[in-house]
Amino acid sequence: MIDTSTDNARFIAPDIVLPTQLPAASTRARRMMAEYHLLVAVLEDAVQCFQRYVQPKSRRQRRLFRDAEAWIMSAHHRSNRKREDDVPGFSFEFVCDTLGIDADDVRRRLRRWREGQRECPEGRVHQAA
Repeated sequence: MIDTSTDNARFIAPDIVLPTQLPAASTRARRMMAEYHLLVAVLEDAVQCFQRYVQPKSRRQRRLFRDAEAWIMSAHHRSNRKREDDVPGFSFEFVCDTLGIDADDVRRRLRRWREGQRECPEGRVHQAA
């Protein structure tokens, strides 16, 4: 705690600013939080489709699995971009990088999980650890 009893202390004492006093900052923070939740939802949906439909029972399930697998397992690094204006969008790498998740580790774990599913009786799918 800063001793504000001296004259010099009032110059170094922190100002207290409430979030409502910074409407632009709080709007930006809410938008960033919404974008974070969107990225989490995209990643979560892909992993769930990958796990849920690893043993598909219909054409739709097979397509959902293939789409999730293609998105997760593809490696789109920025160095691989064809044009300078080609942006990563919602690539698996971009989502993982933004969330602070190691994309290669997720891929490795999902591959290991999928290998384990081949040893399971059909219809019994275990969630990844």
